[in-house]
Amino acid sequence: MRASILIILTVSLAVRSLYAHDYWLEADRGKMKVGDKATIRLMFGENFAGGTEKPLQEKRTATFRVYGPSRKFGNLLPPKSAGGKPAALIEMVQEGSVLVTMERTAALIRFGRPKFLEYAAQEGEIIGEQELPPAKKDVQETYARYLKTILNVGDSAGKSATRRTGLRYEIVPKANPYQPGLTTLPCKLYFDGKAASGQKVTAIHRENGRLTGTTVLTDSKGNCAFPLAQTGSWLIRSVNLMPGSEVAGPQANYQSYWASLTFRYD
Repeated sequence: MRASILIILTVSLAVRSLYAHDYWLEADRGKMKVGDKATIRLMFGENFAGGTEKPLQEKRTATFRVYGPSRKFGNLLPPKSAGGKPAALIEMVQEGSVLVTMERTAALIRFGRPKFLEYAAQEGEIIGEQELPPAKKDVQETYARYLKTILNVGDSAGKSATRRTGLRYEIVPKANPYQPGLTTLPCKLYFDGKAASGQKVTAIHRENGRLTGTTVLTDSKGNCAFPLAQTGSWLIRSVNLMPGSEVAGPQANYQSYWASLTFRYD
């Protein structure tokens, strides 16, 4: 780990999450073989220990893609159930790593002032009362989400896991997490295609119902790293919160971009 990376939190997470509502993609298995079909679920919740499965929500889905060992690899198979669950199935046709991405369109949310300040502080943004709208008015925020999950087919640790996909806010691992013997996972954070420095990134490890979390700040080149146990499931997450709004409609006071990356060991 680079000396300039600051570890600011390593704790056992309580049942009540430290974080605001997250979306993430979750596969039913991490390690697969050719011919298998992976179930990809869209999950929503405050705590990686649980969460509620959501339908595909096509109107809120800007892109939904799969990247495999070759350009011709696999297809996203849309859900067949009326409720749109699971979000997709992927048929595995070749050995190597498989990366699934989803970009959700921006939406508007309103917060009471104390709740917004609490949420912002949890995500590493200290905002003063003087920066909020006039007294007694709610804070309006637009938010967009960029979700990724990694699977592996066979025993070879392919390169798709470390691919940049061009998502606006993106966590990119610099090593395949399924690489045997890997004990530290280096990552790089990008915003608008550029390295995102000084951003808070959290890795949450879930195993046998127990959660542990490590939070770091990215260095000047957007790099960070996490100690990695090759057991259980992992969620790596980051939120970029800034003033203003980029979407049409009611003018928001703030905008946020949420990135998540998941993988699991069976």
